[in-house]
Parts: sequence; C-alpha cells; structure tokens
Amino acid sequence: MTIEIEQDQGETQTALISIQRHLDASNLQKLINAVNQVIKEGAQNIIIELSKMELLFSSGLFALYSIALLMRGDAPIGPGLGLGGFHSIDRDRVNGIQVCYR
Repeated sequence: MTIEIEQDQGETQTALISIQRHLDASNLQKLINAVNQVIKEGAQNIIIELSKMELLFSSGLFALYSIALLMRGDAPIGPGLGLGGFHSIDRDRVNGIQVCYR
C-alpha cells in the first residue's frame, strides 16, 4: 500500500489521504497511524481517496471504520475483533451514525 497525504491549511484544515494498491491486515495500522498524525497536526476534515485502490479486504473495512471512530474522538478497533468488529459497525449504522467515504 502507498499512502499520499495532502493537507490544506485553510480556514478548516483538511487532509486528503490517497490510498494506492490494497488495504489489508498487513498495512491497516500504517493508515491508522497516518490518520492519527494528521489529526494531531490539526486536520478537522479527512477525505479518503480510494480511486487508485485495487483491493479492499475485510480488515481494510476495519481500518476505514477506525478512521471514522478517530474522527469522532473514539479509539480505533482492530481486525482481531473478528465478527465482533462487524457488529460494532452495524450498531453504528443502526444508531444512524454516518460517515462519508469517497
């Protein structure tokens, strides 16, 4: 996986994070660490660019969900939760918590 980060220091700091190739258990922590870093640097909005991604494994879904959790101030989850992780995602969906991915 290759990650490219662009940050806009405008009125509302925004980070564009582009992911290339694939997102799986072997590299999801790299993405979560990158997001943590841009949050620490003041990013209030994060756009995840997936158009150059070739494969998204189920553990990659955990990474994307973890980013949503980080953005709302919660701790990320890991793929080690297995089915329980998918239940967490579903609970947020049922409760109406929405995150926009492009």
